[in-house]
Amino acid sequence: GRHMGEFGMQGFQNAEFWAGASGDDHPVLEEVRTGVFSLPKDSFTCLPKVLEEHGDCWDLKAFTRMSARAAASRDQGGDGQDAVFCEKVMNLKFRLLLDHLAGKKHAKSQ
Repeated sequence: GRHMGEFGMQGFQNAEFWAGASGDDHPVLEEVRTGVFSLPKDSFTCLPKVLEEHGDCWDLKAFTRMSARAAASRDQGGDGQDAVFCEKVMNLKFRLLLDHLAGKKHAKSQ
């Protein structure tokens, strides 16, 4: 993105910094991983690689890098499917995080 962050960092560079600063042990991340892993394997071409890269935990920094590559590819005329996947995962993550903050419980990612 084009939004200026701390210390002059922009977009995904700033997001990767905060992903690293926040760590990978938030309880919502397990629900994100469960939600992503429950998608039909043929729903997105990038999904098999995502499942392989993330293994037993959801890696925020790896996902941020993937999102940056997907956005750049889309902006350069790619089919945009990886960007659509990343947007769906981001929406899931934010919904789960807001529900977590509101005290709502999920039965292993709805």
